[in-house]
Amino acid sequence: MTMTSRRILFFAIPALAAALSWPALGDEKEKQEEQAEIQKNVKETLDRLYAAQPEAKNAVAKSAGYAVFSAFGTKILVAGGGSGKGLAKNNKAGATTYMKMVEVQAGLGMGVKKAKGTKYYRTTS
Repeated sequence: MTMTSRRILFFAIPALAAALSWPALGDEKEKQEEQAEIQKNVKETLDRLYAAQPEAKNAVAKSAGYAVFSAFGTKILVAGGGSGKGLAKNNKAGATTYMKMVEVQAGLGMGVKKAKGTKYYRTTS
């Protein structure tokens, strides 16, 4: 990688990450519609998880919380990136946090990926 390419990556990656993470300026209705879409995707994902692994329903219910995200990313040659959205649920406090994510990749490669997933966290007392 040339020095110019390194400089571009050094400045472009943080700038891109900052720009994509800046809060969207939208009205309340758009926010509610986006949250409703996320909730629909979460329900579909959890339903598929519970159908495939019925014991996961009890594990998720007893966990401290869980997070469900959908993500899409691409990588061509030395640069790539992706984005996604989802929510994290705190089972103890009952709080739901909606999130967006941005991914920046550097290094040789090529590909496209789409992912949906659920992660639950267990605490010990």
